[in-house]
Amino acid sequence: MSAEEVSERKSFHHTVIADGTSARWELTGTKIRILSVMRPPKSDPLILLDQPDLAEARERFPRLTDLWDAIRHEFWATYKPSKKTAPL
Repeated sequence: MSAEEVSERKSFHHTVIADGTSARWELTGTKIRILSVMRPPKSDPLILLDQPDLAEARERFPRLTDLWDAIRHEFWATYKPSKKTAPL
């Protein structure tokens, strides 16, 4: 997927699970926004009203490093720049 396709794409929600904690996230422009985080056995999400980006979520919730790493991994696996758009 090219950078142009990513920037033109409408919001698409992803779900990632790491160490039993799940997070819903989306790419908004060039930022990864965290929509919700859920920890079992509770079914209520940890509400993130301001939908922080991934960097801010890492700062605010450092104990969830494995989850943030899983989101970053899924992002790069999904939105890997094409060879045409990658810098030299």
